Amino acid sequence: MARSACRRLSRIVSQTLYIRLRALGFDRSTGEIDVEMLLEPLDEKGKALIPKAIRAVVHNEDAHTVRKRHSKLRAELKLSRAGNFRLRITLNDLKTKKTVSFEAAMHVVAP
Repeated sequence: MARSACRRLSRIVSQTLYIRLRALGFDRSTGEIDVEMLLEPLDEKGKALIPKAIRAVVHNEDAHTVRKRHSKLRAELKLSRAGNFRLRITLNDLKTKKTVSFEAAMHVVAP
């Protein structure tokens, strides 16, 4: 299920976009965490701009960490050209095979 942001991101070419989020609601019953985040920049028509999505993974079997209600994920994207884009963030719980996706419009301007 994809959700859209109500606000458009505005940035300048050569800036770095830092993504930090917390994943909630993933399966902890097996005693380990196995969650991945995929970051995909898309053009206005929804076509991928890079061959493979940027991937961040959290895999942890530490009992203390598994008890936490959330897991932190980070990624970064260097903005190299001006235009209107969409940014898709997908979270996958690799244990239960559940996925949630979020999209936001992004406008990048020349300096």
